[in-house]
Amino acid sequence: MTFHSNSLGESVKFGMEYESDGSRRVIDLLPVFLDLCVENSHKVYVIDELDRSLHTLLTRHLLEGYLSSCSSETRAQLLFTTHDVLLMDQDLLRRDEMWITERAEKGGSSLTSFSDFKDVRYDKDIERAIYKDGWAGFLEFSLMVETCILGTRTSVSRASNGFEEKTNF
Repeated sequence: MTFHSNSLGESVKFGMEYESDGSRRVIDLLPVFLDLCVENSHKVYVIDELDRSLHTLLTRHLLEGYLSSCSSETRAQLLFTTHDVLLMDQDLLRRDEMWITERAEKGGSSLTSFSDFKDVRYDKDIERAIYKDGWAGFLEFSLMVETCILGTRTSVSRASNGFEEKTNF
Protein backbone atom coordinates (compact mmCIF):
# COMPACT_ATOMS: atom_id res chain seq x y z
CA MET A 1 0.00 0.00 0.00
CA THR A 2 1.22 3.47 -0.86
CA PHE A 3 -0.12 6.96 -0.22
CA HIS A 4 -0.40 9.86 -2.68
CA SER A 5 -1.75 13.37 -2.29
CA ASN A 6 -4.92 14.28 -4.16
CA SER A 7 -5.67 17.74 -5.60
CA LEU A 8 -6.79 18.90 -2.13
CA GLY A 9 -3.50 17.79 -0.53
CA GLU A 10 -5.15 14.89 1.29
CA SER A 11 -3.46 11.49 1.51
CA VAL A 12 -5.14 8.80 -0.57
CA LYS A 13 -4.35 5.07 -0.26
CA PHE A 14 -3.27 3.18 -3.36
CA GLY A 15 -2.80 -0.54 -3.72
CA MET A 16 0.54 -1.62 -5.19
CA GLU A 17 -1.29 -2.88 -8.30
CA TYR A 18 -1.99 0.77 -9.17
CA GLU A 19 1.65 1.85 -8.99
CA SER A 20 3.75 2.09 -12.14
CA ASP A 21 6.23 -0.66 -13.02
CA GLY A 22 9.07 1.75 -12.19
CA SER A 23 7.70 2.58 -8.74
CA ARG A 24 7.23 -1.10 -7.95
CA ARG A 25 10.74 -1.85 -9.22
CA VAL A 26 12.29 0.81 -6.94
CA ILE A 27 10.36 -0.54 -3.96
CA ASP A 28 11.70 -4.03 -4.79
CA LEU A 29 15.29 -2.82 -5.20
CA LEU A 30 15.63 -0.48 -2.22
CA PRO A 31 16.05 -3.27 0.38
CA VAL A 32 18.81 -4.79 -1.78
CA PHE A 33 20.75 -1.53 -2.03
CA LEU A 34 20.27 -0.77 1.65
CA ASP A 35 21.51 -4.27 2.50
CA LEU A 36 24.57 -3.83 0.27
CA CYS A 37 25.46 -0.58 2.02
CA VAL A 38 25.36 -2.02 5.55
CA GLU A 39 28.78 -1.96 7.19
CA ASN A 40 30.41 -5.42 7.24
CA SER A 41 27.90 -6.82 4.74
CA HIS A 42 29.19 -9.94 3.00
CA LYS A 43 26.21 -10.33 0.69
CA VAL A 44 26.33 -10.90 -3.04
CA TYR A 45 23.35 -9.86 -5.14
CA VAL A 46 22.84 -10.84 -8.77
CA ILE A 47 20.22 -8.76 -10.55
CA ASP A 48 19.15 -9.40 -14.13
CA GLU A 49 18.21 -6.22 -15.99
CA LEU A 50 18.77 -3.86 -13.09
CA ASP A 51 17.48 -0.96 -15.17
CA ARG A 52 14.14 -2.62 -16.09
CA SER A 53 11.38 0.02 -15.85
CA LEU A 54 13.77 2.58 -14.34
CA HIS A 55 15.09 5.85 -15.74
CA THR A 56 18.83 5.83 -16.39
CA LEU A 57 19.45 8.61 -13.86
CA LEU A 58 17.62 6.74 -11.10
CA THR A 59 19.58 3.55 -11.82
CA ARG A 60 22.80 5.54 -11.84
CA HIS A 61 21.86 7.17 -8.53
CA LEU A 62 21.29 3.75 -6.92
CA LEU A 63 24.70 2.57 -8.20
CA GLU A 64 26.47 5.74 -7.06
CA GLY A 65 24.95 5.34 -3.59
CA TYR A 66 26.20 1.78 -3.37
CA LEU A 67 29.66 2.59 -4.72
CA SER A 68 30.06 5.57 -2.37
CA SER A 69 29.39 3.28 0.60
CA CYS A 70 32.24 0.94 -0.37
CA SER A 71 35.48 1.01 1.57
CA SER A 72 38.52 -1.22 1.89
CA GLU A 73 36.58 -3.16 4.55
CA THR A 74 33.47 -3.76 2.43
CA ARG A 75 32.85 -7.26 1.11
CA ALA A 76 29.43 -6.79 -0.50
CA GLN A 77 29.19 -7.45 -4.21
CA LEU A 78 26.66 -6.49 -6.86
CA LEU A 79 26.55 -8.25 -10.23
CA PHE A 80 23.97 -6.99 -12.68
CA THR A 81 23.01 -7.01 -16.32
CA THR A 82 21.62 -4.07 -18.21
CA HIS A 83 20.77 -3.00 -21.75
CA ASP A 84 21.30 0.66 -20.88
CA VAL A 85 24.44 1.80 -22.67
CA LEU A 86 24.39 5.06 -20.72
CA LEU A 87 25.37 3.12 -17.59
CA MET A 88 28.56 2.06 -19.36
CA ASP A 89 30.24 5.20 -18.17
CA GLN A 90 33.89 5.13 -17.16
CA ASP A 91 33.20 7.94 -14.69
CA LEU A 92 30.89 5.51 -12.87
CA LEU A 93 32.59 2.13 -13.37
CA ARG A 94 36.13 1.05 -14.18
CA ARG A 95 36.84 -0.80 -17.44
CA ASP A 96 37.56 -4.03 -15.53
CA GLU A 97 34.09 -3.80 -13.93
CA MET A 98 32.25 -3.78 -17.27
CA TRP A 99 31.80 -6.97 -19.26
CA ILE A 100 30.11 -7.72 -22.56
CA THR A 101 28.04 -10.87 -22.98
CA GLU A 102 27.95 -12.31 -26.48
CA ARG A 103 25.76 -15.26 -27.39
CA ALA A 104 27.35 -17.82 -29.71
CA GLU A 105 25.50 -19.56 -32.53
CA LYS A 106 25.18 -22.78 -30.50
CA GLY A 107 23.50 -20.98 -27.60
CA GLY A 108 26.45 -20.57 -25.22
CA SER A 109 27.58 -17.16 -24.04
CA SER A 110 31.00 -15.66 -23.55
CA LEU A 111 32.12 -12.81 -21.33
CA THR A 112 34.67 -10.25 -22.44
CA SER A 113 35.97 -7.55 -20.14
CA PHE A 114 36.20 -4.00 -21.43
CA SER A 115 39.77 -3.98 -20.16
CA ASP A 116 40.56 -6.51 -22.93
CA PHE A 117 39.73 -3.91 -25.56
CA LYS A 118 42.92 -1.93 -25.92
CA ASP A 119 41.22 0.85 -27.90
CA VAL A 120 38.84 1.62 -25.02
CA ARG A 121 40.66 4.46 -23.33
CA TYR A 122 39.39 6.35 -20.30
CA ASP A 123 38.25 9.19 -22.54
CA LYS A 124 36.54 6.86 -25.05
CA ASP A 125 32.79 7.29 -25.45
CA ILE A 126 31.60 3.70 -25.01
CA GLU A 127 28.11 4.41 -26.29
CA ARG A 128 29.54 5.76 -29.53
CA ALA A 129 31.91 2.82 -29.86
CA ILE A 130 29.08 0.31 -29.51
CA TYR A 131 26.45 1.91 -31.72
CA LYS A 132 28.39 4.06 -34.17
CA ASP A 133 31.81 2.40 -34.50
CA GLY A 134 30.20 -0.99 -34.99
CA TRP A 135 31.21 -3.31 -32.15
CA ALA A 136 29.01 -5.90 -33.85
CA GLY A 137 27.38 -8.46 -31.63
CA PHE A 138 28.00 -6.49 -28.45
CA LEU A 139 24.59 -4.94 -27.98
CA GLU A 140 23.84 -6.98 -24.88
CA PHE A 141 26.28 -6.59 -22.04
CA SER A 142 26.76 -7.33 -18.41
CA LEU A 143 28.21 -5.04 -15.80
CA MET A 144 29.89 -6.67 -12.87
CA VAL A 145 30.56 -4.25 -10.07
CA GLU A 146 33.43 -5.78 -8.18
CA THR A 147 34.72 -2.62 -6.56
CA CYS A 148 33.84 -3.83 -3.11
CA ILE A 149 35.54 -7.20 -2.89
CA LEU A 150 39.16 -8.21 -2.90
CA GLY A 151 40.63 -10.58 -5.46
CA THR A 152 39.01 -12.58 -8.21
CA ARG A 153 39.92 -15.88 -9.82
CA THR A 154 40.45 -15.58 -13.56
CA SER A 155 40.52 -18.13 -16.34
CA VAL A 156 41.78 -16.92 -19.71
CA SER A 157 41.11 -18.38 -23.13
CA ARG A 158 41.37 -17.08 -26.69
CA ALA A 159 37.98 -16.20 -28.17
CA SER A 160 37.09 -16.68 -31.82
CA ASN A 161 36.94 -12.90 -32.25
CA GLY A 162 40.63 -12.60 -31.37
CA PHE A 163 40.15 -11.11 -27.92
CA GLU A 164 41.16 -12.78 -24.71
CA GLU A 165 38.22 -14.03 -22.69
CA LYS A 166 38.48 -13.64 -18.95
CA THR A 167 35.85 -15.05 -16.69
CA ASN A 168 35.93 -13.98 -13.07
CA PHE A 169 33.88 -15.80 -10.46
